[in-house]
Amino acid sequence: METLRVGGNDFIPKPARPEQLVQTVRRNIHRFRRHHGRQPAGHDRDPGTGLLSRSAFLRRLDASIKGCHQQGPGCGLLLLTIDLTDPDEPAVDHLMQRLAEPLREPLQAIEYAARYDHLRFALLIRRLDEDQLLALAEALCRDLPAVDPQSPIRVRIGIGRFDPPVADSRTLIARAEQACPPAGEPKGGRVGLHRPPVADDPDSEEARRIALLTEALRSEGLHLVHQPIMALRGGNDELYETTLRLAMPDGAYLPAPDLLPAARRGGLLPAIDRWVMEHALDRLEQEQVIHQRLRFLLPQTMETLSDEAWLPWLRDRIIARDLIKTPLILQFQLDDLVANRGLAGIRFKALQRLAIKTCLPMPDQDPRVLDLIRDLGIALVRLPLPTTTPLDPARLTDLVTRIHAAGAKVIITRIQDPQTIARIFGCGVDLIQGNFLQAPSAELSFDFGEVVLT
Repeated sequence: METLRVGGNDFIPKPARPEQLVQTVRRNIHRFRRHHGRQPAGHDRDPGTGLLSRSAFLRRLDASIKGCHQQGPGCGLLLLTIDLTDPDEPAVDHLMQRLAEPLREPLQAIEYAARYDHLRFALLIRRLDEDQLLALAEALCRDLPAVDPQSPIRVRIGIGRFDPPVADSRTLIARAEQACPPAGEPKGGRVGLHRPPVADDPDSEEARRIALLTEALRSEGLHLVHQPIMALRGGNDELYETTLRLAMPDGAYLPAPDLLPAARRGGLLPAIDRWVMEHALDRLEQEQVIHQRLRFLLPQTMETLSDEAWLPWLRDRIIARDLIKTPLILQFQLDDLVANRGLAGIRFKALQRLAIKTCLPMPDQDPRVLDLIRDLGIALVRLPLPTTTPLDPARLTDLVTRIHAAGAKVIITRIQDPQTIARIFGCGVDLIQGNFLQAPSAELSFDFGEVVLT
């Protein structure tokens, strides 16, 4: 962290994997040449397939979206997943090179393709209507397996559409990923087309929220609010939970819990996560002089965590703002981590190398949390006070003890009065949060040094 803070370009822990070293050096060479205007003419191409590189593809896609280029019903992003019959296939790069040519052949002048990652291609297609879009996808599923009979494959394609309008390329990619049929689907399920969840009912509440969120991402209609989290037994940090709210046409604000289900079904979560992160980092940078101990606990989702480009993007944003010594705390949802435990383990280790801690809500005192704390190195657990049953101090003490033994600290939320604080004080709780301290606000005005608890 110190080497990055004083100007280092990157950090590779030992033992360094050769492919990681090569990718890191290549990425920094490209970054240097772009900065100095000396990037070679072919830098936007994947050296193996001759198609666009992933980064070049996403840049073109973002430029098209931000330029408001016309995207009709026949326009969409095709995300092709190649399933190998033999999981030990040694010549993946050779296979992808062989598949690149038949992918390139049907492309029109305004269309382009890229090798998106190890076994996926991405194509931006602009046809006259939806039928032509689907026909191309079906043809690719039918023809590509015949390219290399020595490497039996199956092709699955998810199609992300521009309707409802998207804010950036990440949203379109997420829609294509959601539409892609799962592995092992029968032959007829190889192509999936993203459709708005309420396409037949444009006046429904969910459709309205998706439309409002999409527009808010473009027009700064989203806002961040902050609620203090205070240590019960002393602490140096000024910690706030930072959450999202949406400005409604009637002047009211809709909180994040009412937004995220529609955002997930509309494929907007990656764009929302990046918006939250960018604006939170901007605020931290602005407040560094006045609030040197300021920390934010930020929500992020599994859709974002699964994106391979997200961690390098986040690291670059932190370094650019000189926030290495202002580590974040990121909160993820329990069910998402349980369903994606392997991937979460990999990503959480990388977050720890950036000094970024993780937090997990524990709904209904779910016992799965204890295993996740140990396996993933989770630093904080948020326990909401029960709303329908009386607080049981003995049971709370036992739960807090077990969480501490697993390696995490405990935040009690929904604190509404000083009497509750008195009851939980002896239970070993580390931090508290709730409207008794301060309601969520756009201001960072809580005085951590002068608050009176009784």
